[in-house]
Amino acid sequence: MNLDFSGNNVSGTVTPSRVSISFQQSNGQFSNLVLVPGTVGEYNREVTEVNSTANSNEQAFQAAQQAQQQAQAAAAQASSNRQAIRNAVSTVTGDLSQLTSDESQLATDVSNTQPAVVSEQNALARTKARLVTTEELAKQYGTGSGNGVCSEAEDNVAGDAQDNVEGDATDNVEGDATDNVLPDVASVQSDITQLQSDFSTLQSAEANMPEYVPNGTPTQGQVQSAISTANGDINNAVSTTNGYIAQANAYVTTAYGYVATAYQVGNCGSPPSLPTPVPPISASEAANSN
Repeated sequence: MNLDFSGNNVSGTVTPSRVSISFQQSNGQFSNLVLVPGTVGEYNREVTEVNSTANSNEQAFQAAQQAQQQAQAAAAQASSNRQAIRNAVSTVTGDLSQLTSDESQLATDVSNTQPAVVSEQNALARTKARLVTTEELAKQYGTGSGNGVCSEAEDNVAGDAQDNVEGDATDNVEGDATDNVLPDVASVQSDITQLQSDFSTLQSAEANMPEYVPNGTPTQGQVQSAISTANGDINNAVSTTNGYIAQANAYVTTAYGYVATAYQVGNCGSPPSLPTPVPPISASEAANSN
């Protein structure tokens, strides 16, 4: 049998059991190709092998696709973890700054309470001077309401004691303590609580990626030191303010002693009763207001 393929002659023989083909290669040499029919079993094995290869390729593709998805998910999670740490660092840094600012305001308001005590001291000095005037009037004109002694005792000595000495104690010293210092203490306490909560959030975020530490990340030592300092400032503020309150109460007691003396010198009856002292403040009182 001879066949022509675009000018290339191929010859061969065909039998019921085989096909033998002879053809010339590009180098001029001839080669023989023998084809024999396969069995059903051989065909099925080839089909099985093809299917197996296809399945293996599909599994490899799925595995590669899954690995890519896992890599992408891991990269996204890592990015999320880093962002969570950065956010927490920013929040804690802000907390520390706010704490420092509120501590400064607390110190300022405690300091601003002192002038009220000084003002009360000056009022006490004026009250004492009024007492001296009352005593001089009593020596000069005698006692009783008709000679101006009781008028001096009631209007001036008692008036100064009540309006100025007691007024400074209740309106200014107590007012500064309750309206300014206590709210400042409450603010610092709230700052501490917020800082502790936010630092706990930072630690949780860091646990997910301990190898990532942005510049300026607050350490546990820094946070603990800031909290310790703030608690110390609270204690000092409360102690100092209560010292001012105690001094203010002492001035009121002294002033009302002057009043009692003036009434006695002028024989002017019963003097006004000593008012209730200004109560001290406490850190727990501030905490209850939060």
